[in-house]
Amino acid sequence: MDIKNKTTKPLRLPLEGGKRCFIVPGGKGQIAPKQLEEPAIKALLADGSIEIQGVPPRKQRGKAASEES
Repeated sequence: MDIKNKTTKPLRLPLEGGKRCFIVPGGKGQIAPKQLEEPAIKALLADGSIEIQGVPPRKQRGKAASEES
């Protein structure tokens, strides 16, 4: 999941396992969708410091739809 830093300062987003995601001003980063449940991430979303840019496409399992025909 892509997120964008909308502030003029670099951000350090705390992630599970003691990891962090560093995002420069105006830059983009990626986090797992389950990371959106972190209190710090929720707070940054609520005050507009970061915004969700998109969700990565899911990988298909098995045969592709075009191969099934």
